[in-house]
Amino acid sequence: MKNVFIRAFFKPLDYIGFFNRRTLIFTGKTKETSNIYSFTFTPVKPFLWKGGQHGVFSLPLSNSEEKNWRAFSIASASHEREIRIATIINENPSAFKQALLQLKPNDTITLYGPFGEMYFTEAMRTVVGVAGGVGITPFRALIEEIAHNKHPFVKLILIYGSQGEYAFRESFEAILPHPNITILYAEKPEDVNRHLDTQIEALGNMAHYFVSGSPGMIGALRTKLQQKGIRNIVHDTFTGY
Repeated sequence: MKNVFIRAFFKPLDYIGFFNRRTLIFTGKTKETSNIYSFTFTPVKPFLWKGGQHGVFSLPLSNSEEKNWRAFSIASASHEREIRIATIINENPSAFKQALLQLKPNDTITLYGPFGEMYFTEAMRTVVGVAGGVGITPFRALIEEIAHNKHPFVKLILIYGSQGEYAFRESFEAILPHPNITILYAEKPEDVNRHLDTQIEALGNMAHYFVSGSPGMIGALRTKLQQKGIRNIVHDTFTGY
């Protein structure tokens, strides 16, 4: 499993964390929207990670030829002392997602990581984020970090696109209003693009741009940003699709 994943996704430095293997204890699940579930775990040995990172999660599958691992963004921040992931689960889920749904308290799974480069750095002051659907997961961790004063100089403007249902909205509303957090909700792709155009016009390359969602969405928005002359683009495709 390691060799397959490394060939596909390995990058130096930010991805060196992949070599950390950790055991997690399942603590519970929550239905966040009609088709998005979140799952929480407690690490056997506490560790730190950066908001916005992701990991590879592995659990045993019985009588299945499907691979027993998936990459997910981590939706929780280190100070919460738990690992939270979220994924879309529709009718007839994969064997992996069925196994997630069937986890019982105190069951254990394996995490490789965390790793990844979609996190705040000291050079950042304004970050424009775009989340599509369950791509909100890394932004939940980033918002938690700002709310707990982990990055006092970072201002996040988040454009959250979804079709009427917004995972974690209740927890966001508990934090807002916050001087360094703005969330713009959008139900249609054209609304996402309109909000993004406004931010590009106002901020240009003074901001960093984080994009998280389906591969198709990321590809389209990355092309759009590049055509507008934007250089500071970071994206995450490990979002539980």
